[in-house]
Amino acid sequence: MQTFSHQSQVTPETIPDANLRQTISEAIENFIKSYADVGFTYTPERDGLVVLIEPNDTPGDHKKLLGDELQKVLWEGIDLKNGYFVAVVLLSNDSGHIVIIPDEPWLPLPVRQSLHEQMSTITTWKPLTAGI
Repeated sequence: MQTFSHQSQVTPETIPDANLRQTISEAIENFIKSYADVGFTYTPERDGLVVLIEPNDTPGDHKKLLGDELQKVLWEGIDLKNGYFVAVVLLSNDSGHIVIIPDEPWLPLPVRQSLHEQMSTITTWKPLTAGI
C-alpha cells in the first residue's frame, strides 16, 4: 500500500502506469480543491491521504489505515475510472481517504463484489432536476 499527499510524489519513476498516475494526481487535486472551495488549505496529516491498494497488502494493512478489512469498508462514494475503483472512506466528520483500488485479477472476489454492490447502491440515487 502506498500513500500520496503531494503531486511531487506522483512521477513516472514512482508510478510508471500513466492511467494510474493520472488517477492519483486527480485524487490529490480533488483534495486540494475541495478544501479550497470552503476556505481551507488541504493538510494531509489532518485531512486524509490518497491511498493506493496493492497486491501484497494484508488485511491488517487495510484495517490500520482504513479502519476495517477492505471488503468490510463502508464507502461514502465509489467510481470506476480508467480500470481503477476510486472510493472515499470517512475517518471522522472532517477527514477521510481517497482510496484507489486496481480492478485487476488479483483483487479478491469478495472485495470486488463489495465494491460493485456499494457502487450500484450509491449511484442509483438521482438528484431532482429543475422543472420537475
